[in-house]
Amino acid sequence: MDLNREKEKDMPQWLLTALILLLAACAGGTPSAPAPSTPAAGIDCPSEQCRAPQLDEAARAACAAETARSLEAFQGLRPDSTFEELCAQAGPPDWETGSGLLIYIYELEDGSTLWAGFAGPEHLVYARQVGSNGQATDLLTP
Repeated sequence: MDLNREKEKDMPQWLLTALILLLAACAGGTPSAPAPSTPAAGIDCPSEQCRAPQLDEAARAACAAETARSLEAFQGLRPDSTFEELCAQAGPPDWETGSGLLIYIYELEDGSTLWAGFAGPEHLVYARQVGSNGQATDLLTP
């Protein structure tokens, strides 16, 4: 009987230890990455993995001075559009994200976002407007 009472007493400690080990395994045992910086406009990143755009000096020089906030600035994008063309037309993006594709995100004045996914600087894979309700509209013209 004493043995059963000892097991009952140790069970919560065992359960707590198992939970701690499980949480550590899920977290990968490494500290989480710092939150991405917010652009000057003060908008929040719409993706869990985005960061401020990492544009080199040449890419930034090719961009329009101001970031576009209306959908009209993105009209006429084609599958063969380059990032340089997009940036010259619409300015520097607010965010970049992606793993595999490089995705540039623009915050628009109506509360929607424009997501432009590139497979390298010379190949636009998609351009979508994503509304605040999550509905996406493809913007590429053939």
